[in-house]
Amino acid sequence: PITYPISLLLDHYLPEEDDCEEPDEIVARVEVERELAQLRGRPAPFTADESNLVRGVMALRRTTVADVYVPLKRVATVSASAPLTLETLQALRDAGHSRIPLRWSQTPGDWRDFILVKELV
Repeated sequence: PITYPISLLLDHYLPEEDDCEEPDEIVARVEVERELAQLRGRPAPFTADESNLVRGVMALRRTTVADVYVPLKRVATVSASAPLTLETLQALRDAGHSRIPLRWSQTPGDWRDFILVKELV
């Protein structure tokens, strides 16, 4: 949903003929456009959140799965048959993840669903 308007902004401010291929150049261009708008007393073409989003997207080009994966033995899970008690809710919150896989058996990786923690808290 938000990617389409951002793509339109990027297409407008970063046209193809500029040959602005490197991620660092794109991030710099976004920041320069924001600073120029501020100096000229105009509204910024990108909000701070959009600038951060562009920075994050450009950083993804250098990110590998190995940089972000969590080994299976460290994945926080909860049994699908566990009662949803206050202690369970606190454990889910303390795990520090937005999604917790539901374990259907003791077999590693036997996860069929997940819990969205923010919907419980």
